[in-house]
Amino acid sequence: MKNISFKTSKLSMYFLSCSLFAFVFFSCQKPQKYFEVDENARTEMISQIIPLKDAIDSYKDYGKNRVKILKDTLKAKYGKDFNDTRTVWFDIETLKQYLIYVEEKSKDAGIEPQGIQFYFTVNSEKTEGKKKNHQTFFIAPTKTDDLESGYTLLDGKVVLLKDKLKSDETSPEQRTEKAGFFSIMQGRDGLLLNDGVPNPPGL
Repeated sequence: MKNISFKTSKLSMYFLSCSLFAFVFFSCQKPQKYFEVDENARTEMISQIIPLKDAIDSYKDYGKNRVKILKDTLKAKYGKDFNDTRTVWFDIETLKQYLIYVEEKSKDAGIEPQGIQFYFTVNSEKTEGKKKNHQTFFIAPTKTDDLESGYTLLDGKVVLLKDKLKSDETSPEQRTEKAGFFSIMQGRDGLLLNDGVPNPPGL
């Protein structure tokens, strides 16, 4: 009986030690700001959710007022089988990690991100595979005192996109290279997210 009691005691101590370690480990983990529920922010977010009917109507309007008008021009330029991208997909975990990455890198650079901005772009002639010449976008964070301008980092320094994009638009030679802008600007610490998965009818 003493032997059984001793083994039971050792087993209890083992589970107690594991439980204590797990509690200390998870208690010390850095909280992830973006996953905490802020009731005011959630209420504001919900106010911006649109009804299904509005989403469908706007999608169809885009097809009628943009895609249909440009359809023949794009097919003449890129071939009769060309259909431009209408949606781009990112998995949720990538977006979560992107927000955390933006916050951490921005803090290191002494800047506070306020939101994200979507820039509509086109994949260049040099793009390999089915993405070539198709519509896409990249995402950039925006800062508190300039909500309309996205930014990125280059060697730890903040670069405002509005300054770079305006200067690029003045030269036809530079304008042709704009599709490769993200790869040029990314560097080791860039904050521009691109390369989602384009979906039909675009591809």
